[in-house]
Amino acid sequence: DHAAAAAYFLRVREECPGSPSTGEAVYREGEALYDAEKYQEAIGSFAILNEAKADPVWKEKALFKTAQAYMRMNRAADAASFYERTAGSAGDEQLRRIALFELGWARAGEGKEDEALAIFEKYIKTYPTSAETPEACFWIGGHYFALNDFEEAHVRFERLIKDYPSCDLADDALFWAALCAGREGNWLEAIWYLKRVPVEYPKSALIPDAVYCAGDALAAVKRYRAALKYFGKVVHEYPAAVIAYEAYGRIGDMQAALGEYGDARASYEKAMGSDDLSLRAQALFKSGMCLDLSHDRPQAQEAFLKVLYDYPDEQYWFSQAAFRAAGIYEDAGDWMSAVTIYRKVISRKADRYQHAREREEIILREHPGVDNQ
Repeated sequence: DHAAAAAYFLRVREECPGSPSTGEAVYREGEALYDAEKYQEAIGSFAILNEAKADPVWKEKALFKTAQAYMRMNRAADAASFYERTAGSAGDEQLRRIALFELGWARAGEGKEDEALAIFEKYIKTYPTSAETPEACFWIGGHYFALNDFEEAHVRFERLIKDYPSCDLADDALFWAALCAGREGNWLEAIWYLKRVPVEYPKSALIPDAVYCAGDALAAVKRYRAALKYFGKVVHEYPAAVIAYEAYGRIGDMQAALGEYGDARASYEKAMGSDDLSLRAQALFKSGMCLDLSHDRPQAQEAFLKVLYDYPDEQYWFSQAAFRAAGIYEDAGDWMSAVTIYRKVISRKADRYQHAREREEIILREHPGVDNQ
């Protein structure tokens, strides 16, 4: 009972103000309030301790706990101030160490990425063997990845894999190293990293994603049959994975690329079982494309129109389907139906709506009686 504990330590503080144990009592009071998620009250208790004549050990702990309370309140700048004081002055080496690490996260929380980077670099250099060092390494890799500096991110993830192969983030680092290699256009290297994930980390939660991305990498180098095997492995071995429905969609893409349009449509049908509306719209549109490529334009048109009416908020696929549907109407000389579709795109300001406006103007100029139909 955190509230009862806080009340007890408050009574000790009030009844025994001169006791050597008062400092600890005040700290425990604040700690109990912190555990009860009463962060502002906890900060108040820690402030009393910092102003009192008490054992420096409890004052240092109170500084650190104050920083943690501010972080829980999403006040990163205030937290950083207390972490910095702890990291710079605490007599306890372990407390200084963890305060420096948390200071990096606080600076990142403030949006001061450059300062966070410098702090994590310092942490890694000062404490290369600590349990938190791999996490600092991983943050740095992610930082460079977010800046699109894939080469440096790649180096950082690779260093983590090499220096800390048994840490909890090693499989993540392998996965992200693969993503970096892919962004650099080194697809075969990306595949090499991704294949290592299930072999070296057989209990990793990232295995379905690694297998899926290996399929994507193979597709990027046009090895469609090989890619099919990887996407197939996702849906057969990890059917409960979030990415399984996307894998069905990618199987459809590979089959379509190989000209196997009937099989592709069957795969897209399975992808449409997803709860993800964007994926469903995409799968339906691609099914329509397979029908169009199979010269079944009436069925293709039905699929494109279904995307328009069933998924109007999925702007990209709405627009793609609209232009395909309008194109079929234009080819058939049904100018009014084509204009109606273009006007839907314009009214929703969907992707390429300016192009839709241009097509509408061209049709009305070349076929002046259309608006009177």
